[in-house]
Order: sequence, then C-alpha cells, then structure tokens
Amino acid sequence: MQRTHCFLSHGHPAMNHLSLILALGGSLAYADDLLYCRSEKGAGTLALVVATPDGYTEKGRFDQPERSNKNSWAHPVVAGGRLYLRDQELLLCYDVKGGK
Repeated sequence: MQRTHCFLSHGHPAMNHLSLILALGGSLAYADDLLYCRSEKGAGTLALVVATPDGYTEKGRFDQPERSNKNSWAHPVVAGGRLYLRDQELLLCYDVKGGK
C-alpha cells in the first residue's frame, strides 16, 4: 500500500515559508514529488520545495523575469518536463527535466 500525506502548514515551523507564500497570496503546483510555490505579489518568486512528514526543504528559488506590475494568480503548471508560468499576457517556459 502506498502512503499518502497531507501537509498542513499551520503551526509547523518547518513550513513557515510555505505558509507565508499561501497566506500572502500565492499558488501551488505538485509534480515529481516537488512543490512549486509561487508568490502572486512582488517579484513573483517561485520556490521549489520538498515537503515530507519530517519537514520542509527548499531546493531553490528565483524571481520571475519581466514581471508585470499586477498580481499573478495563475498557478504554475508542470507538463512534459516543462514548467509554465503565466503573468498577464506573458508566458514563461522552463525545462525542469532531471538529468542532462
């Protein structure tokens, strides 16, 4: 039987950043055992997170280039080894396949 976990960020110190992203307004996607956490305001920061029952590990982050001055409410999408981010009329695509 495969184990499944539900991660609740409230009150768990290891999840403070994730709580902050979601509390301030943000979006979330899950793919390949990773959480893609995107802030809707400011620089549109995207954080790549591993979340396990033992805690939260941030694997990396970046601020969106060519950021509009409006909130980004569109959720990140991961499909076919690519990460898609939409900000108003701008669509960004990143290769997130593992390996070389």
